[in-house]
Amino acid sequence: MEPVTLRQKIPALVAFWVIQALTYFLIPMKFAFEPTLVSYTRIDQAIPFVLWTIVVYATFYAQVSLMFLLAESRKALREIFAVYFWGGCLLSAFYFLMPTVHDYPVPVQGCCGVLEWIFLKIRHIDVAANQFPSGHTLLSLIGPFYMLASGRKMKGWLFLIWGLAITASTLTVKQHNAYDAVAGISFAWVFGYVFGRYFSKPAVQPVVSK
Repeated sequence: MEPVTLRQKIPALVAFWVIQALTYFLIPMKFAFEPTLVSYTRIDQAIPFVLWTIVVYATFYAQVSLMFLLAESRKALREIFAVYFWGGCLLSAFYFLMPTVHDYPVPVQGCCGVLEWIFLKIRHIDVAANQFPSGHTLLSLIGPFYMLASGRKMKGWLFLIWGLAITASTLTVKQHNAYDAVAGISFAWVFGYVFGRYFSKPAVQPVVSK
């Protein structure tokens, strides 16, 4: 196993976040088609707004970053980058070709505490577009599913539980609809499983004739 240093992990992590930021904020400037306006479903209306879960929602960035920083080898780092890169490409394709926007009312109007301030800041940065599928859901779960499929059970389950908590928070802070989350889970499972199984296959040894 080829060791990997923090100096090698940081550029991969920064490159991923830069790519994500560029695509996330540039795509809404030029959609392929007119965005579809989405609204709450009955399921979403039944889910209460829970302000403190904005903290869980914000841990998304730490969760994904730790996936890179905890890579055990150069091979693992390359695999993790590939998993998240292609997951990001899938999101970008949906956001460009099937754009959606929402006009959900902001549940918090005034800033009277730390949680309210965090919530309003995130709502200001996280634009009201790119709804389907949920990027927070897909990217917080694709890594754990990849880990589970490739045999990293303990770490995979821990990150999966964390990712599911982030997924739930997208609903309780009213940032996504239920079907955004379901789509994110589905795509994360398919992509994570496929990548995990592919990367865990033993390399084919060349046949040496005697």
